[in-house]
Amino acid sequence: LRKRNRHIPIELTENVMVEESSNMLEHLKKDKLLTLIAEGLIELNEEQKLCVSLFYLEKKSYKEITDTTGYTMLQVKSFIQNGKRNLKLIVEKKLKS
Repeated sequence: LRKRNRHIPIELTENVMVEESSNMLEHLKKDKLLTLIAEGLIELNEEQKLCVSLFYLEKKSYKEITDTTGYTMLQVKSFIQNGKRNLKLIVEKKLKS
């Protein structure tokens, strides 16, 4: 039994290696994107940075953000929407350079 199970077909190991390398590439792309997002978050104005961080990173609701910050509901919605758009623009700009 042991002798029969020793040999691993080459095709199997090659497929595993290709799959592992594509997983590694995907992981590196995601890691770079997360780094760019973190760097871009720093570039937002204070209100946008605060509201985006509370909403996306800390999973706070609009209501919780208004209670925490003292901003109105409309301001919170605006800061999140504009912050998200600006963050996307910053990341895209960094990806091009």
